Amino acid sequence: MKTFDRYKQNLKQVGNDIYSYDTHVAEIIGDYLYKLKWNVNGMTSSPTTSKHINYAASELGLTVIENGQWKDEYWPKNQPWKSRESWYTNKLK
Repeated sequence: MKTFDRYKQNLKQVGNDIYSYDTHVAEIIGDYLYKLKWNVNGMTSSPTTSKHINYAASELGLTVIENGQWKDEYWPKNQPWKSRESWYTNKLK
């Protein structure tokens, strides 16, 4: 687990996953930080979570990809999975 210089208590990286508070909000895939759909008590967006995601991307040197904007050409060429969907499906197994 990695914490960041800012937002130490509320923002963390666990492997390729980014958590804002305890909610999984983004995934690192290659040079990109892919924003995930999330829902906490009916909320699906938050200025604080957006700040966390943008800060993590900046600190890690990644480009933010909004949910639903992923294109398979973003997928790293050296990965065994051919798309984000096939990788995510396998991750859930």
